[in-house]
Amino acid sequence: MITVEQLTYNPFQENTFLVYDDTNDCVVIDPGMYTQEERTAFENHIKNKGTKLG
Repeated sequence: MITVEQLTYNPFQENTFLVYDDTNDCVVIDPGMYTQEERTAFENHIKNKGTKLG
């Protein structure tokens, strides 16, 4: 099954989409991270979910 997760970042409220499947391989669509703090939070989110960028 494919899962699409919507995450919102930066003052402009840009949506970033994380798409992954049962193998936990993921892709990022339209990343909208503006600051290093947001990028770090996103990286931690990926690690905590157990997904990996493919």
